[in-house]
Amino acid sequence: WVLRADIAQRFSASRPWIGETEVIDSIWDRWAGPGSMSLSRDSLLRTLGQREGEKLSGAVHVDSFSANELPLLGEFAQQGLIRVNQPSVRFAHDLMGDWARYRILKFAGNDAPEKSKTLAQIPRWSRAIRLYAQSLAEHGEGLEKWKAASIQLAGEDAESKLVSDLFLDGLLFAANSISLLEQVWPDLIADKGQILHRLLKRLVHVASFPDWRISGLKDAKLAEQYEAWFRIPQPLYWIPVLYVLERHAKDVAKHALIQGSEVCALWLRTMPTGMPGRKEAGALALELAKEAQGLVAQGMHFGDKDKV
Repeated sequence: WVLRADIAQRFSASRPWIGETEVIDSIWDRWAGPGSMSLSRDSLLRTLGQREGEKLSGAVHVDSFSANELPLLGEFAQQGLIRVNQPSVRFAHDLMGDWARYRILKFAGNDAPEKSKTLAQIPRWSRAIRLYAQSLAEHGEGLEKWKAASIQLAGEDAESKLVSDLFLDGLLFAANSISLLEQVWPDLIADKGQILHRLLKRLVHVASFPDWRISGLKDAKLAEQYEAWFRIPQPLYWIPVLYVLERHAKDVAKHALIQGSEVCALWLRTMPTGMPGRKEAGALALELAKEAQGLVAQGMHFGDKDKV
């Protein structure tokens, strides 16, 4: 898609970085096409994304579209954007559906945070919400829009917490993750590091994949538990976070001692010597160990977390 849309020619070579959502928007503009039909094409692709998001299977019945939309669907099929297997219609790739739903949230404007709350429990909307949050963080200077939306999501209900976590994912997956995390660091450590705790839990959960090395050892009945317990970090997303955590090691020791230790332990245990991020994880681990030693000397115990 990047090659077909000739993305490299659309951005200035002097720019220091290009955000993922900028690339998505550029590719999407190519799919919408120029001319008088671009609005109709864009709208129909978003409509398919909306209806697909309501289905577990992702397929949409062809009869759910009006007769005047069918010629355009046929055109999409010829271009390879959708697959038609009568009576089902679906995107040619799952990512396209995620992007269509991201565009729906983007078009919602100021109503997007509330709309995200109502959709957060639907699995097919999770990535779209993350991409929307990422777009707020990647576009423009600072994080004013991201912070403003995050304030609207404040709440103790399950929907608010879930969307807030997906907004944190937007920082973890952004191309300029380091600068974004630095900008929100005071917010992360506020209220005894409440948001920092959630960020580190999300890092372990969403920026890693199951350890394939135990696939032959695990009991089939416990397959899901093993996949949750034994993870391998994705370096692309972990290394920027480790850089930021090491810069603020004293804050991590004060506000997220156990979570920070678990992050360091997982990285140092799974990544080979010489891997970027090991130096930072090691330095952070030493700072956390000093803090733990001091707390133990004062009579504090960590229970089953002593080894970590």
